[in-house]
Amino acid sequence: MITRTLLLLLVIMTVSCSKENSISPNEEASTLLPPMQKGIISTGTKGIPIPQEVIDNQFVDGYMILDDWSNVEIKENTYDWSFIDSEVNRASSGNKKVRIAIHTGGEGIPSWVMQNYPSIKEIFVYDKQTLQKRYHPAYWDETFIRIKSNFYKALADRYKNNETVFAISISMVDPNTGDWDFRINDDLQKQSFLDAGFTEEVFVNAYKTLIDNAMENIKNKYLITAVGPISSALVSNEYSALYEVLNYSFNTYGDQLIIAKGSLNANTPNPNLTSDLITWQIMWDFKPHCAGQFVWSVTNDPDFKMNGRKPYSNKDSIFAAAFDIGIIYGLNWIEPWKADILNPDLQDELENARNILIQ
Repeated sequence: MITRTLLLLLVIMTVSCSKENSISPNEEASTLLPPMQKGIISTGTKGIPIPQEVIDNQFVDGYMILDDWSNVEIKENTYDWSFIDSEVNRASSGNKKVRIAIHTGGEGIPSWVMQNYPSIKEIFVYDKQTLQKRYHPAYWDETFIRIKSNFYKALADRYKNNETVFAISISMVDPNTGDWDFRINDDLQKQSFLDAGFTEEVFVNAYKTLIDNAMENIKNKYLITAVGPISSALVSNEYSALYEVLNYSFNTYGDQLIIAKGSLNANTPNPNLTSDLITWQIMWDFKPHCAGQFVWSVTNDPDFKMNGRKPYSNKDSIFAAAFDIGIIYGLNWIEPWKADILNPDLQDELENARNILIQ
């Protein structure tokens, strides 16, 4: 019997060989791109201005502007850019860079999407906090992909000439947040995916279309996408679809694509110590086209998420250990949470980490 580990190894070997021999960056996009962003990027909170203390921190190179799609495209083709505009202007005044991340899944989806397009296929997901069943447009639905792509075009058009904005995030699998979450909790949920037409081929084609549409419009910014596995309840190999999409994307668009994970912590598998990198294998295989976010802040971490839920008392050492692992993965920038950036006891660690990242 071929094990899951062996299947994943075969996929990785195939992709690695293909990457070495066939990646040919899109020359037009490469000439338009700014220098790769390095250093410390602060996390953001949806619809809430970044604290001025973060902008003023000399060890912070930029921050994330975060909001819901529903707060930006209030009606179809009717936009409210006021919050994003304000935050971009504040960043520019403080000589910081920003990446724009709009949640286009979960509660971030505008109500008008399903009202205007009732034919969109739906799946149900479980709310991450309440575990209650919640219906969500199928990620691969052609109409939904087109509507999301139209929004990303409007976003790109708005900020394409603004040098403060260095990257725009797009998301494919985001039932709760902007991160990747493709879990199947039970047979009923699995059936809802199948009834909505899920196949691996359909998913891959939809993901490629989303990236193609975004790249067509985002010529001079980096494009960030979260990555992760597909539930084994639906596919024979959890990673084959993702590797196919990423291999296609890097072959076609080269350096413009950045993959990201939001689970970096002190217990993230260290490539220098283990070959079992779990979901972080993707980041290792496609380095240095990657960036990462801390899973939580060490300043307020009652569940010890920053250490794999293992209790700790020394915040400095956990903060530094998580950064060290991120640097081993070749991350271009790392995103600690605002609480840590505002913590005066962590400024030495923040400075040390930034000095290494910007080298």
